[in-house]
Amino acid sequence: AVALIRFERHTKAPMLPAAIFRSAPFIASNMVTFFAYGAFAAFSFIFTVALETISGYSPILAGSTLLPITLIGLLLSGPSGKLSARIGPRLQMTVGPLLCAAAALMAARISANTGYWTTVIPLECIFGVGIAIMVAPLSATALSSVPPDHAGLASGVNNAVGRTAALLWVAALPALVGLSGSSYSDAAGLRGGYQHICVICAIALGLAGALGGLTLRQRHRHAASDIVPARMPHPAACH
Repeated sequence: AVALIRFERHTKAPMLPAAIFRSAPFIASNMVTFFAYGAFAAFSFIFTVALETISGYSPILAGSTLLPITLIGLLLSGPSGKLSARIGPRLQMTVGPLLCAAAALMAARISANTGYWTTVIPLECIFGVGIAIMVAPLSATALSSVPPDHAGLASGVNNAVGRTAALLWVAALPALVGLSGSSYSDAAGLRGGYQHICVICAIALGLAGALGGLTLRQRHRHAASDIVPARMPHPAACH
């Protein structure tokens, strides 16, 4: 990573121009992506495991609880993008992560008697609405905070940040709270670590909402000259 950064800063035709990171909204949107996507991935993983181990759900039933997130995203992503274009990204990038944080805290209370329709599906719907509200303006902000001819580069960076965050959080967070292989099959052993992960994810999502609210302007579009020198080469397709 250090070698890549050094090379990219000094080559005449960088694949990842350092100048793109001079945009404060671009940095902010990627920070929100790191915390929100990482927390979402870790929560989705541990929540379905907890439903099986603690609540006694079958693998199919536990996995089906994530369907509302997909369905709500399909229904609301378009309207969410239109709303963001009209009012700017700040409100949605604040409210969306906070709704997800509330759902993660609700999920920390699941037990052996947790109802599928009365508890699990409602909290997943709240999570789904939060994701749908946030994703469209988050992606739009990442792309609009750089010159139009570098939108592909911005999209590639933002996607890489999201995927990397998901991998890191799923790999590291369970170990950090003390969960091991045997914990996943024992309700008593899983409960404490699971609750800690839910709280950590809620904090991370709250931080993502705060970053969105505090660092983003309602409307933003950089001119090319604000970020990228005129001699910078046109990037290859990154996404």
